[in-house]
Amino acid sequence: MGGVLQEVPGARLFMKAKQLHEPVAREATLARFKAHGIGPERLLLEGSAPPEDYFKAYRRVDIALDPFPYHGATTSLDGLWMGVPMVTLRGERVGAHLGESIAHAAGLADWIAGDEDSYVAIAAGKAADLEALACLRAGLRARVLGTSLFDGARFAHQFEDVLRGMWRRFAE
Repeated sequence: MGGVLQEVPGARLFMKAKQLHEPVAREATLARFKAHGIGPERLLLEGSAPPEDYFKAYRRVDIALDPFPYHGATTSLDGLWMGVPMVTLRGERVGAHLGESIAHAAGLADWIAGDEDSYVAIAAGKAADLEALACLRAGLRARVLGTSLFDGARFAHQFEDVLRGMWRRFAE
């Protein structure tokens, strides 16, 4: 659980979820990390927030850690939109390839780990190169805007084509 935090001594983990408004959930989360030697001073736990505050919270994030086995999806895309790259783990099943697909489409193939050890190593390595990280972050939104991830018109046309194709096959 604390692999990245153990490999990057000064790092802090920011977790934002509606459940973290509840004291029981907060205490349980703190206890789980404590069991792995991670103290509360290294954790930023927050509940949900209005959209404008949600997006402002990304200003406090240097690198996103895509969760697994259930990937971030919308949260991952929000992070990219806000200039925050993500480390993700290649999955074994269809649904587990979502983070990998998003990273590939964003041009972040070197942020995709093949296993949990390489996930930690990638996160630690990216965190260690602050100059490269700052450079990437400064241009990440513009970079991803040029990809299929944020091209709504292209997506709509491709989706229409798929629906038409399904209708044709059904009609035949």
